[in-house]
This record gives sequence, C-alpha cells and structure tokens, in this order.
Amino acid sequence: MSLSYMGKLIRLLALSLVAAITACSSASTEVPSSSLKYENPDLGFAVDYPSDWQVMEPTSEPGPGLRTWSKVSFISNLYAYGEQVFGRYQVDVEVTDALGKTLAETVDYELSAIMPGFRSQIGRSCCLTVDGQLALELTNLPGYRWGVRRIVLVYGARVYRLSFYPQQSLSSGKPSDVRAQAEFEAFLHSFNLPLYPPPQMPTPSGTPTAVPTPRCSGHRSTHVLTQAPVRCKSRPARQSRWTGLFVTQEGRWCLGFIS
Repeated sequence: MSLSYMGKLIRLLALSLVAAITACSSASTEVPSSSLKYENPDLGFAVDYPSDWQVMEPTSEPGPGLRTWSKVSFISNLYAYGEQVFGRYQVDVEVTDALGKTLAETVDYELSAIMPGFRSQIGRSCCLTVDGQLALELTNLPGYRWGVRRIVLVYGARVYRLSFYPQQSLSSGKPSDVRAQAEFEAFLHSFNLPLYPPPQMPTPSGTPTAVPTPRCSGHRSTHVLTQAPVRCKSRPARQSRWTGLFVTQEGRWCLGFIS
C-alpha cells in the first residue's frame, strides 16, 4: 500500500470523524420547538413542558408531620447517559400547606426528619428566585441514587417543591444529557405562580367570645392569679374540661375546670 494512498485514507477518516462530531453536537443541543402548558388551579401553578414528555396526574403522598403532599410528575422520554438502565429524566412538582412557616423554617422542618449523618451532607443554596419568588435550592439529598436538584419556595399559604433528577449524568456531554439539561432549565423558567392568587388566611372578625371563668375543685374561690404549665395525666368528669393547675387568692393549689 503506497504512502499517498495511506495519506488519503487518513484524511478521509478525519473528515468523517469531524462530520460525526458536528452532527452529534447539533443533535445534542436540539430542543423540541413545540411545548405544552400544564395548568392546575387547585394546586395553584402553571408550567410549560416539552410536547414529548408524559404528565402523571396529581397523587397524594404523606410527608413529615401531619402534612400531605400533592404531586404532579413530568417524565421525559430521554434516558440518562442515553441508556435505559439509568432511567428517564423527570421533574416532580409537589404542593402542601405551609403551616404558617417561613421559607427557612419550611426547609429546616423538612430536613429535620433526615438522619444527622445524611443531613450534614446536603447542600443548601439561597438567593434563588422562581417567577419572582425567593427560593432555596437543595442538592445531595438521600434517596436519589443519581442525584437530585430540589427547589423549595413558599407562596401564600402553600409550599412548592420542584425536584429535578437524575443530576449526575447532565454533565456527561452526551446528546440526551445536554438536551435534558436545556429542558430542565426551560421548565424551571416557565414555572408560574401568580396566575392564581395565593390563598388568604381568614381574618378574625366580630366580637371576641367570652372565656368561662375556671372553677376550682374542692375550693370555693374562683379568682385566678397564676397558671402553672402542668401536663394533664388523667381526664376529669365527662361534663367538665381540665384547664390546668391554678393558685387562688389564698395561695392554695387547685384543679381548674370549665363546665
């Protein structure tokens, strides 16, 4: 085989390699031009998602304390690393009652249920905004094998939690992973809350209801000076309600009841 033929063959292979790389780069950054809008007035949010994604209607899941989360899942048709074994890319939007807590209190409350050894490894970033609302970002949460990025915000009387996963594969540079990264960002930027005004807490109105005066068991005086924070260990008579231990004007301790 002549040297000139070898040179031509090498140049041909190099050109083919460049063309293949160019095609892969073009395909990796391609995002579907069509998108659909999901609106849920009951949960109070709207978002745009790629037309080839699948939407799983709201389900209810228990959370820490007495709260129940309503979850809507958006599932991509893209696989991490381009391999089915790593699972599809997905976004979960979860909504629950804020219980009167601030954003920082909400995140602390959520993380309090995690064991300290795992909790210390969780990354927390502040000063993020979603549709103009202050949000916190959590990473390295336990329970997600390939990583998750969670965005938490409080709007009105509700908590919104957006979980994007998996995360580790997004930096691989493979076409499916690059496209998933772009679709995740587009999803987050289109997430909308003010379409639906936040629920307002009821405002007290009218004349305050008079509180019955506690009566002492075994003592005639009903004048209460101080109340001791003592825990009730047994329930009194059915027709009465135990209210605590009180000190009367004469300095005697007695059980207080309201009939």
